[in-house]
Amino acid sequence: MSDHHQPSGTRNADSLAAPETTGPHCGRQPGTSPAPDDETLTKMQRDFPRHTIWREITPGRTVYVARSRHPAARPHTLITPDLQELLAALTQASPAGGTR
Repeated sequence: MSDHHQPSGTRNADSLAAPETTGPHCGRQPGTSPAPDDETLTKMQRDFPRHTIWREITPGRTVYVARSRHPAARPHTLITPDLQELLAALTQASPAGGTR
């Protein structure tokens, strides 16, 4: 069955095969290699589970955002173009430097 024969809003099996690895939701454009800070960002996401951490890319600007998942987690929201600054702020605010 081809895609145009499927009901609106459904996807064929090929489109379900793998998570999105390019485009606006992953922070990369099609045909580009991972950003050099992807590994650091992934590690921060693991090390600071009380925050949701992501990269936002807009024309001419990239920022990193950390938002608390719980009202008691501090800081509530951090936005910076510098990933190392985000790491330093989260580490300083965390009682044990992250997960521990």
